[in-house]
Amino acid sequence: MKVSMTVVPRMITCRWAARRLQRYLDQDPSGLLPDDDLRRLEAHLATCEKCQGLASEYRSVSGMLARLSLTCEPDAATIERVQQRFELVLDEE
Repeated sequence: MKVSMTVVPRMITCRWAARRLQRYLDQDPSGLLPDDDLRRLEAHLATCEKCQGLASEYRSVSGMLARLSLTCEPDAATIERVQQRFELVLDEE
């Protein structure tokens, strides 16, 4: 008797995606995602408006920070807003 093994893709949650989003967007060679995680995250981002919004917000904040002088720290309100946004995504799961 031949047994067929079907590969069932694991369900991606916004919590899972949010935990990998910064590494994905930063594309830091020392923190690259494994190929399987990369494919799964990209597939999730292609269909999840909530995570697309989170990625857009992260890109916006990263862009603003990149334009600042290296000696200039982001204000506490900006840091708090970004942290709260990430926590909201994680808590909704």
